[in-house]
Amino acid sequence: MKKFFIYFLSLSFLLMMNGFHEMIAEAGGKAAPIGEMISKGKVQFEARANQWRDVEASHFPLFEGTRIRTENGISKIVLSKGGQIDLGPNGLIFAEQMERMRVEKGSVEFRIPSSSDLSFKVGNLSIVKARAFQASKGVVKGIPLDEDAIGSITVHPNGAVTVKDISGRLTVLDRDQTIVASLSPKDTMTFPAQTVNLPGKTMVAQVGKAEGAGGAGDGGEFLGLSTWTWVGIGIGVAAVAGVVGYAIGRQHEEKEYVPICP
Repeated sequence: MKKFFIYFLSLSFLLMMNGFHEMIAEAGGKAAPIGEMISKGKVQFEARANQWRDVEASHFPLFEGTRIRTENGISKIVLSKGGQIDLGPNGLIFAEQMERMRVEKGSVEFRIPSSSDLSFKVGNLSIVKARAFQASKGVVKGIPLDEDAIGSITVHPNGAVTVKDISGRLTVLDRDQTIVASLSPKDTMTFPAQTVNLPGKTMVAQVGKAEGAGGAGDGGEFLGLSTWTWVGIGIGVAAVAGVVGYAIGRQHEEKEYVPICP
């Protein structure tokens, strides 16, 4: 009986560890979570590429490399280093690293403690807590300000992004880490889709006209000309090519069938 009990405990432990490792593999493949998520409503995580599973537990461990999406639900993420993120309905967020989140869809509200370096990426833009720059021996270094930062990020359906500073100070950087904007409390700024350049929302460059300047039904522009203009040019080229082809064909026929005089 004693041997059977030991065997049962060993088997139970192995089964438990096997299930635990499977959960880790599905949640991102990292042994140590970077935070915890509390969700309500329909919230899913990407177990594998393009394979989504419902978050069933109210407390869900968040691992590096995990993508979370909300449909009619909401979620609250608390990171190990103190950062807090609230993801609203119809949102999509990707935990790239310990303190770097990529917002791909929807709206998030966040709190960055003074002791945290939490940052957010949206397309080409990065939203970070403001830093105080100091020069030392010819080198300029950015030192995080000793204050909390609270704000929100909204990705609009047209690809534009609105950043709102509620408390503290935020800085918006481009892909080259150049400062695009500095926000103070109560400031709100919207960046156009061309600046953000979200994946799948790449805009065609327009020359000579601002977006929306064309009349209704013009079908957009390319190289400064509307779609219908290009269609007209194409029809004209085709017509000219047809006339030239017909003339060449007639000339060939006349040469081939010259009547022989008796």
